[in-house]
Amino acid sequence: MMHVRGKEGPSDGSATPVAVPAVASESYAGSAADDGDDVIGARVLASRRLPVTCGLGVDAMLFERTDSTNSVAERLLGSVGPEPVGSESAGSGPAGSIPSAAGGVSTIRPRFPDLVIVADSQSRGHGRLGRRWVEHPGKSLMASFVGSMPWSVVSDASVNGWIPLAAGLAALDATADVVRDCGARPTHKPCDMAVKWPNDIFCDGLKLGGILVQIVSPGDPVCAVVVGVGMNLAIPESDLSVEGSTSLLAHRSPLPDDDKLRDMMVAALTRRLRARMAEFLDSPVEAAARARRDMGDRCWTLGRRVRARIVGGGSIVGVAVGVEDDASLRIRDDAGVLHIVSTGDVGILAG
Repeated sequence: MMHVRGKEGPSDGSATPVAVPAVASESYAGSAADDGDDVIGARVLASRRLPVTCGLGVDAMLFERTDSTNSVAERLLGSVGPEPVGSESAGSGPAGSIPSAAGGVSTIRPRFPDLVIVADSQSRGHGRLGRRWVEHPGKSLMASFVGSMPWSVVSDASVNGWIPLAAGLAALDATADVVRDCGARPTHKPCDMAVKWPNDIFCDGLKLGGILVQIVSPGDPVCAVVVGVGMNLAIPESDLSVEGSTSLLAHRSPLPDDDKLRDMMVAALTRRLRARMAEFLDSPVEAAARARRDMGDRCWTLGRRVRARIVGGGSIVGVAVGVEDDASLRIRDDAGVLHIVSTGDVGILAG
């Protein structure tokens, strides 16, 4: 739901851009049987096809096909039982735990991410507001990065809106790392990388990818956070079926083979997310402040004419003029009135 309040009006307790799904209640054994989550096989496949990522000390899984990597993460986290992550009860394992290959649980270390889930193909991949992710098996990145964070951070409305944006900044840096490391050069198209508020990755005004942040098993003192990332990597321009989308291949060349490129990207995202989220673990206020500074010249939305669609009807048209301390978007409409958009569908208008 999108909450909008006038600049002069009182706060309405606007929701943050972080989506909170229901906690899975079934056991992991049941989920594995019903949904085909072969965790052991996925770990073996990752060791063969994601060697760089596996060398970073994360638990990596690669599924040839699943419903969505975020859904796999929810089922894995649900396997510790209906108790919120962070509680301790008989049979549910220690606080902040995830299933191990042997069917038990392993403690999530105090860093993010601890678990990386990747898929060749997804049947139900989606982004914010339930939008379906159009996949290109083998040529797209579909991954979820899972770890634990203090509930005091993810429930703090003054900083938690910056978590998805910090993930977006990490994706920009990871992409730059990969382009540099593989020696790719610009093609005929420019590639000015930027974050489109609140969760899209843009390249020269076209959508390269998107991010979906979910909180699973909310509870004090820690909860599980899942950062889902979808990105078009090696899709030829002729195969880009969604208007306004693009692929890294359209902007940088030469790129390595599909598996190597994806492994490089997942590894780079792991490193960059680890660095960004470590800042939220150490000093969330400073981490949010740094993300806001970094967004200053890396946000595609700012300075552009936008339309903010309000859930339930209506919209705001104007110029995006800034990002608030809590990561809300500030829009000045055509009458000069300032509005604060906390979460919702904000599109860039032509001209």
